[in-house]
Amino acid sequence: MSCEYYSDDQFKQKFDSEKGLSIIHFNCRSLYANFSSLETYLNELNLKFDIIAISETWLNLDSNTALYELDGYDMFHVDRSNRRGGGVAVYVKNSLAYKVIDKMCTEINDVLEFVSIEICVKNKKNVIVSCLYRQPGSSTETLTDHIEKMYRNKKSDIYLCGDLMLISLIMAVKLVLEIL
Repeated sequence: MSCEYYSDDQFKQKFDSEKGLSIIHFNCRSLYANFSSLETYLNELNLKFDIIAISETWLNLDSNTALYELDGYDMFHVDRSNRRGGGVAVYVKNSLAYKVIDKMCTEINDVLEFVSIEICVKNKKNVIVSCLYRQPGSSTETLTDHIEKMYRNKKSDIYLCGDLMLISLIMAVKLVLEIL
């Protein structure tokens, strides 16, 4: 597992969305408030990602998702039902052969929301891409149990993205190890 940070220029130089499967994730903190900024940023990057994953969509059953369409992409989302915030979405380039994995698109109250798609790749293993959002304060153990159950016995390559609230924990462990 790796987590790297890049400036926009470094990112553009390092990555080519035409080579292999390209996935990018954003924590949006409300599509309603930030969709135009997201669209502008994607246009400025000038890279056509295969998958655009979004956490903290803040969508609900009353949201007009037509307002959040991206040209050339199909959108799938899972919303938090019991209170404001949360939610996840995946935009899939509509030229890809894919299917939504219904059993892996759900909300687990007070723990996480997740949405998953399987990309069909000719002459290779299929690829599962999931976007997860772990609610603040929820149990890390519960999260890992759900992830283990979801992906057990899957024959596909698996890519997880989202806001799992784990980076600060990983960074803290690295810092402690450096100190020791």
